[in-house]
Amino acid sequence: MHLIEDADVPDHTRNDTHAHELSWATLDYGSPYEEFAKQFTRQNLQIAQELKNGNSRPIVRNSIDEYLISLAEYSNKYFFSKDTISNEKYEYPNLKAIKEKNDYGYIRDINGE
Repeated sequence: MHLIEDADVPDHTRNDTHAHELSWATLDYGSPYEEFAKQFTRQNLQIAQELKNGNSRPIVRNSIDEYLISLAEYSNKYFFSKDTISNEKYEYPNLKAIKEKNDYGYIRDINGE
């Protein structure tokens, strides 16, 4: 489960160090994404129930590797990490397509979502 969690974190899929505990040595204060995600807990996040209520169907892959790779590719393509915004190493997300609102940037994925 930890690998699946890491595969959707932009810091991980973009090789962006974010060791908050070592900020004294790395001068990297951590991941804004992970700080944001801390607010969600089992008590206040009901994703499974929301998916069920919305009649969503699971994405089916042939192997664990395919799940990990597709999740990591999606994270890498559609999300920045703190230190990879406008980094020429990454082709995506396309900066011209990003809309900004309230200090967040938004882009539509291949499903238009």
